[in-house]
Amino acid sequence: MSFLHRSKEILGMNARNLLYIERYNSKANKRFADDKLFTKQYLESRGIGVARVYAVIKNMRMLRAFDPAALPKSFVVKPNRGYGGEGIIVIVEHQSKLYTDAAGTVYNWEELFLHIISILEGKYAISGLRDTALIEERLETASYLLPYVTRGLPDFRVIVFKQIPVLAMLRLPTIESHGKANLHLGAIGIGIHIATGKTTYAVSQGKFVTRLSGGISVREIEIQDWDAVLLTAARTAQVSHIGYLAADIAPTKTGLKVLELNARPGLSVQIANQVPLRKRLEQITDVKALTAEQGVAACKVLFGEGRHETPDELMAKEVIGPYEKILVLGEPEQEWRAKIDLTATHNSIRSALMQDLPEPLVTVKLRGKRLVLPVGTETVPNEEPYDIIIAGKFLSDFLVDPALTKEDMGDTRSVDSAQRNERIIRNIDRKIRSIHHRFNTIAALKPLNLGVAKKEFLRHPIASPVFEYRPISDVDELERELRALPSVPDHPLSQLYHQKIFEFFSILGLMKAIDTPELQRRSEEIYGGVSETLYQAARAAILESMVREDSSQPLSTGQIVKGLTDFLHAHELQHWKIDVRKNAAADIAVSKNKTIVLKEGVSFTEHRLQGVIAHEIMTHIYRLENGRRQPYAIFALGTAQYLATEEGLAIYNQKKLGISMGTRELLPMLHCVAIYLAQRLSFSDVFSELMSTYHVDNTMAWNICVRAKRGLANTVQPIAFTRDSVYYAGYRLVKEYLDKEKDAGLKQLYVGKIGVGDIAVISELELKAPKWLPT
Repeated sequence: MSFLHRSKEILGMNARNLLYIERYNSKANKRFADDKLFTKQYLESRGIGVARVYAVIKNMRMLRAFDPAALPKSFVVKPNRGYGGEGIIVIVEHQSKLYTDAAGTVYNWEELFLHIISILEGKYAISGLRDTALIEERLETASYLLPYVTRGLPDFRVIVFKQIPVLAMLRLPTIESHGKANLHLGAIGIGIHIATGKTTYAVSQGKFVTRLSGGISVREIEIQDWDAVLLTAARTAQVSHIGYLAADIAPTKTGLKVLELNARPGLSVQIANQVPLRKRLEQITDVKALTAEQGVAACKVLFGEGRHETPDELMAKEVIGPYEKILVLGEPEQEWRAKIDLTATHNSIRSALMQDLPEPLVTVKLRGKRLVLPVGTETVPNEEPYDIIIAGKFLSDFLVDPALTKEDMGDTRSVDSAQRNERIIRNIDRKIRSIHHRFNTIAALKPLNLGVAKKEFLRHPIASPVFEYRPISDVDELERELRALPSVPDHPLSQLYHQKIFEFFSILGLMKAIDTPELQRRSEEIYGGVSETLYQAARAAILESMVREDSSQPLSTGQIVKGLTDFLHAHELQHWKIDVRKNAAADIAVSKNKTIVLKEGVSFTEHRLQGVIAHEIMTHIYRLENGRRQPYAIFALGTAQYLATEEGLAIYNQKKLGISMGTRELLPMLHCVAIYLAQRLSFSDVFSELMSTYHVDNTMAWNICVRAKRGLANTVQPIAFTRDSVYYAGYRLVKEYLDKEKDAGLKQLYVGKIGVGDIAVISELELKAPKWLPT
């Protein structure tokens, strides 16, 4: 079947936008990729080669002050947020005040001056808004590609999905493209077999071509160090955290250089390769590569030489599933259970079995075919339901069908599978509990200089504060421990554990993203974000609220302690203690060790104390205590979906009191508004907006802004930390659910620290009924 007739497998623009860009690339990803200067600096700081920047011109004042005499013999002028190669002038030489570009056009400085003005005015920017002009190093083509290039700099465009290279092409600039490697300008796109680096097909100006000028076949091009190109592309995806991207990489005389990243990659790469992109992306939707090296290994296994086999050859191959029964040859012969892992780079076996091997090789029969498998020092944990992991690269004579189930493995102990899976899930549960107590995300995100920064800012609230953070430790160790967890088995709760483990990795990613453009995307991955719809709902709720002044009696710290203690004792929670601390981070907080922490000297009104009891005790402590009564620790730790429900339920319980609490009633909505604004504005601008539009006092405005900008050092950046969106978003979620399910729904939410979305998973389990429920 020809490529053009495989329409269902070709990725179209709408499918690309909806299935991949919207799902895997956040707004922060797109801003990161669009900002070429920041991208360049970010990649360079992480050891990835980029072109050197000679000058950054941000405005007319800087342009007028710029001395063109300081420019080197050759250089490139380009827009920072350009798109499709527009606005780029490549100067190959200049003499006196005349500058010659790659196409032979001669400019004087006045003409370049006017071109830079066009860049500043946003003529070439993807957004159409004002932009910055960059003057940077002109890269020279690697010598092995010079025979194929008429003029300009060729590059490799590599599509990377989830750190796995998927498709690639070599883009050769032409006279028609004015020396630029953009296909829509007339460059030639030459498909590259992604796993081997061999050139395949070519396209130019909408037509397939087989030869370059000079009669050279497109299949004769020799690409050097292709593995290095793949690794560079995968590394850009790893460090940038962009899920679906195109990396443009130039082979130059001084090595590989990343020209730019594109979070909205075009679709012509599949035409140049005559390979449908959608099918390949679907193949790796469930494949996880934790490092760039694993991504390249997965690419070679999934899209390797086997892709060149004929249909008859492929049909002749034995089809196996992800789990198989194998016969181990020797004296005596043994029957082992095998897991097939296409992304693994080596084979692993159970440590107890390793001791019986005479050499680091094992000879087996799989579906009647004999295999000799090398095994290293990596072992399969004892709790896993298989004895060996076989890497896909050793199974070239087989095709793997992921749809086959574990029952096809022929496990002779299948009668005990439910009991074995229960033991494994409880082991994972214990390990998750151990790992959970070592996560302290909020502490990592709390600025060290918060008190000093507050004093300075409130004196001069025009300049946004600069925050300092403690170095992050234990992240790599925690990642290793998470990777060492057993595979989650078939179990009624498997979904909850899969999601919890993924959440742990996301939290570690968030910690690594402190003070980077990735902060917002990482926080949205865990907590969700503030959409236009949520923002408008929050604004409307603020405007419609009839805020009543809290005129109830003020209470001293001692009276607060007594009120809390009396409530705890009256509800069989006397094992909880009240701890008054001088340096407490908040007025009141529930700790993990059955303690309510109060800040020394704190004063509440009677109404606020009632609200605190509804929020902290009747929500957080009740759900925690009910969760501790369940047979699995995850119900006390909190599932991956629990936080929005937890905080939304706390707000719901407060509102049910029907008492006045002053402007504090607006806090959930104000947090949403601040987060929405913080994605676009600086700290000081958000602060000003809260005070002028929403009439918030300066202390409350400061606290809200800190929470929306924590995790950033330079709070001028239009980036938000989105955690506090859970209060209002969660309240809307809980209210909608309880309006429908009434008391029965409330009892379900109080079996432990779960989310509304978890109820469908746990509905068939025999869990203990909640002992503590709000009255």
